[in-house]
Amino acid sequence: MSEQINCRNCHELIPYRSKTCPACGIEKPLPKKERVKDRVILVVAGIVVVLLAAMVLGMANAYIGVFK
Repeated sequence: MSEQINCRNCHELIPYRSKTCPACGIEKPLPKKERVKDRVILVVAGIVVVLLAAMVLGMANAYIGVFK
């Protein structure tokens, strides 16, 4: 089941990734603050993944000398 949100114009429930609201036809029905929040979450998740990968590679190098 896909997540649903309220349209910023008519407040009808619509699919989260909708480009237009099927009820009122407005484009970009997701409020701007929600789009910004989603982008921040994705950036933070990307940074965490990079840091974890660096940590794992560093531990592998320290323990078994992978990069000698």
